[in-house]
Amino acid sequence: MTYHQSSFVEQGPKPEALVHELDRDKRNVVPPRKRRAALLACRSMFTGSQPQMFAEYNRWMNEKLYAAVAQLSDEQRKRDLGAFFKSIHATLEHVLRADTLWLTRFRGEPVVAATGGGLLYPDFDALRVARAACDQQLTNWAATLTGDWLAKPYPWTSVAGARFTMPGFAVVAQIFNHQTHHRGQATTLLTQLGIDVGATDLPMLPALDALAH
Repeated sequence: MTYHQSSFVEQGPKPEALVHELDRDKRNVVPPRKRRAALLACRSMFTGSQPQMFAEYNRWMNEKLYAAVAQLSDEQRKRDLGAFFKSIHATLEHVLRADTLWLTRFRGEPVVAATGGGLLYPDFDALRVARAACDQQLTNWAATLTGDWLAKPYPWTSVAGARFTMPGFAVVAQIFNHQTHHRGQATTLLTQLGIDVGATDLPMLPALDALAH
C-alpha cells in the first residue's frame, strides 16, 4: 500500500457551492459540460493522504461531539451511565489521554501513566480546549507521514510496560479506530439523554462532501 504526503486544500472558489447552485436551478437545465466541470473541481478539493483524512474526520467529529456534550449540565456529563468509563466526561478524557500518550511517543519522550485515578480535566471547558489542541497536533503529525514511515515497523511500549512492534500504518489505524470506538459509546450515552450528535459517517465529512454530489 502506498501513501502520498499532501494536504487538504481549497483551490480557488468553493466548487461545491457551484454544484449546489446548479442543483437549485428551477429550470433543471444544466449543460452537462458545465456540471461535469463543477464536479471535477469538487474532486480536486481533497488531496490528502488517508492518515490526513482520518485526522480531519477526528477533528470534525470531536467538534460535533463536544458541542453536543456542552448542552448537558456538569452533573449530567459526570453521571455514571453504566459505560466502561462510567460517564461521558470520563470517556472523553480517556480518549484525550490515549491520544496524548501517542503524541508523547512520537516526540520520543517517555510515556508515564497518570496517577491518582481522578480526572485530569475536571472542568469541561478546559477539557474541550485540550481536545482541540490535541486534534491540531494530530493533524500536524498526520501531514508529516510518508510512505516509508507507514511501512516501517514501529516499536512502542504501553503504560503497563507491554512491548509491541507493528507497521506505522497499523499505528495510525489504532489511534483513529480507538477514537471512533469511544465516540460511539459517548454518542450512545448522549442519545439516552435526548441529544442527537447528527451525522457521523465518513461521507458526511465536509472535506469529502463534494464527492457525494
